[in-house]
Amino acid sequence: MKKIIALSLFFSLFVITFSGCKPTAKNEVKYWENNKKEFAEAVALYPSFKGVLSAKMEEAKKIWSEAEKISNEENKAKKMKEANEKIDEVLNQFTQIKYKIQGIERSIGDLNGKKLKPSVHRKRLEITGKAKAVIQEAGNKLRNATFTGEEEALKVTKDVIGSLITAQQNIDSFIKSIKK
Repeated sequence: MKKIIALSLFFSLFVITFSGCKPTAKNEVKYWENNKKEFAEAVALYPSFKGVLSAKMEEAKKIWSEAEKISNEENKAKKMKEANEKIDEVLNQFTQIKYKIQGIERSIGDLNGKKLKPSVHRKRLEITGKAKAVIQEAGNKLRNATFTGEEEALKVTKDVIGSLITAQQNIDSFIKSIKK
């Protein structure tokens, strides 16, 4: 639970910090490089999404190329931000999935590190087993997904995100119940 709060706080601060400030070319270049890494990772993990991700990346690259031709730093940064936002339209889903899975895995590890009464231990095994199954199912669903376009692809990723959120909530509820 603490980690979810910490991640939520981080993302909130990130949004507040960078949505209220003017973009800078330096920061946008960092985001672009990070997006390229996240893109490569998503395509490697989930090749069925390569077409949708690649199409969005191509749109973003065109915008990025336009940005590189702009001499005014403020306008250049705005255009670079536009390119980052374009790839994020799809890539953000995979970034969320990645961090939600990491959060669940951390919670499972934390939970497994606790010494519990035998009756509670059985429930822990059940909860962690279900969470692991959700992670496995999410990976399978993403790796084997079939769809005809971006809208359908995003529906698949949103469904996966929803199941991961539910798994995390179940773990958090269990942790909260054993702390009472």
